Amino acid sequence: MIRVIAAVIASVSASLLSLKVANAQDIVKPQNLGTSINTSAREVCPVISPDGKTLYFVRRGSPENIGTADDEDIWTSRQNPDGTWAMAVHLPSPLNDSSNNIVATALPDGNTLFLLNVYGPDGSHKQGFSFTHRTR
Repeated sequence: MIRVIAAVIASVSASLLSLKVANAQDIVKPQNLGTSINTSAREVCPVISPDGKTLYFVRRGSPENIGTADDEDIWTSRQNPDGTWAMAVHLPSPLNDSSNNIVATALPDGNTLFLLNVYGPDGSHKQGFSFTHRTR
C-alpha cells in the first residue's frame, strides 16, 4: 500500500513539474502592504487566514526577533475595515524562539496554525511540523 501511494505521489509530482509557466510575473505580482507590514527588514512567507482577515508572515533582520536579527520570527497583522493592514505584531514565545519559525498555513477553524518545525514541551526545537491552537 505504501509503495502504491509513493508511486502515485511520484507520478503527480512529475506531472506538476512538467507544467510550464510562461511568465511567473503574470501570476504573482508583489505588492507593498505599507509601513505597518513592510520595513527595512525582510518580510517573506506570507500566509493569509481562510477568512482573509489575518496575515501571518516571517520577518528576518528585525532587532525585535528572538535570538539574533538573522533568525526568522513569525509576525501577524489583522486587516482593518478599510482593507489596510494594522501594525504588525511580533508573536511571543513559544511560537517564536531562537531558531527559524514559520507558519505553513492557517486552518479554517480560525484557531489553528500549522507550523514548520517541531516544538517540544521542554522548549526544544527540531525539523518537522507542529500544530498550535489558540486558547484565548
